[in-house]
Amino acid sequence: MSVRLLQLSDPHFGTERPEVVASLLRCVRAVAPDLVVLSGDITQRATRAQFAAAAAFVAALAPLTVRVVPGNHDIPLFALAARLLWPYRRFAAAFGVTEPAPWTREGVAVLFMDSTSRWRHRHGVLAPARARARLAAAAAARLRVVVLHHPVTCRRERDEENIVRPGAELVSALAAAGADLVLGGHIHDPHVELAARRYPGLTRSPVLAVAGTCVSCRTRADAPNSFNLVSLSADAPAAMVVERWDHRDAGGFAPVLAHRFVADGGGGWRRAG
Repeated sequence: MSVRLLQLSDPHFGTERPEVVASLLRCVRAVAPDLVVLSGDITQRATRAQFAAAAAFVAALAPLTVRVVPGNHDIPLFALAARLLWPYRRFAAAFGVTEPAPWTREGVAVLFMDSTSRWRHRHGVLAPARARARLAAAAAARLRVVVLHHPVTCRRERDEENIVRPGAELVSALAAAGADLVLGGHIHDPHVELAARRYPGLTRSPVLAVAGTCVSCRTRADAPNSFNLVSLSADAPAAMVVERWDHRDAGGFAPVLAHRFVADGGGGWRRAG
């Protein structure tokens, strides 16, 4: 039996396209995934009004289950006192804790990790030891998905600086601790690859996926508004499909690309076919 996760990232409420928001709500309701994850940069400037708009969007997805992690834009930028003393106050008022408890179903566990830092407003950081400890809490699951905001991979050289720190050490720790899929956002440039391609020498290779921006006008020239739909089967042999859905101005969201993976027999993954 498959578990379906729908990853929305970087909506940047405050820069949203209303027609895309409406289209996305219709699409997500129609797909009806088991879990919706919002992987950060929920707002553009962490204002009360922007968090209120984001909270209204999440409420409109009911009764679907939704989990949210923050991005760097969800920490106040210009309000220095708030940034230093209460960086997550408005996020917490809208969505609760920055690292929700793991979500589990049918042998799949989804873990949520906060890669933001009040000291590195733009860049992300996640201590490998903390990541390992979070994954240890889901040791009984057959498949483990990690959700954070900052990406652990990218396809463009200019985005290398946006990879979460410390990139190679963190991915090595995640792989060794049993992560099967790592979801991120931040750079608005959808991309999916095996970890071993970027990080050779891993004992096992999870899948790394980056989502685009789901509703913001801050798209890249060759990457329209999009989201990822992930299907996971923990039954032997384990299988995974990561679909990219793009927004078409006339037709709404539709699938445009599918990456298929199967367990490689050594605890990691390989491309199917």
